[in-house]
Amino acid sequence: MNMGYQQPQPQPMGMPNSAPMPNSAPMPVVQGGMPAAAGIPIPAPQPQAQQNVTPEQLAYFSKTSVILPALNERNTHYKQQVGTVIFDFVVKLVGDQLAPKITGMLIDLPIPDIFSYLNQHETLKQRVRQAQNLLQQQMGAAAQQ
Repeated sequence: MNMGYQQPQPQPMGMPNSAPMPNSAPMPVVQGGMPAAAGIPIPAPQPQAQQNVTPEQLAYFSKTSVILPALNERNTHYKQQVGTVIFDFVVKLVGDQLAPKITGMLIDLPIPDIFSYLNQHETLKQRVRQAQNLLQQQMGAAAQQ
């Protein structure tokens, strides 16, 4: 006899692996305010920004979402952590030569800006383009001297 094992409870049809709902829980509501039919699973609402997500965006968010809780001034290593996470994505955008410099520029931004580009792959791409343009301007100015 196994004392630590609990017999699994039977699940309603159409809702495999879901936890039993407490009796006090309100009935799920679908768009239009109509109650959901019993036994029909309702997909979790997705934020609008998550629609049409590319595999690249999904890979980016799966890596960056892990470090978001550590993004604060008390964490003295947050810049290193952010740089480690974004570096490969920056390499894909600008190549091996500019990636270290641009990554360094991005991790030196204020925390709200870092939080923004960690949450949105498009924002990272914009920031990388801005940093790349700034570097090109600096190189052009240095070449003229």
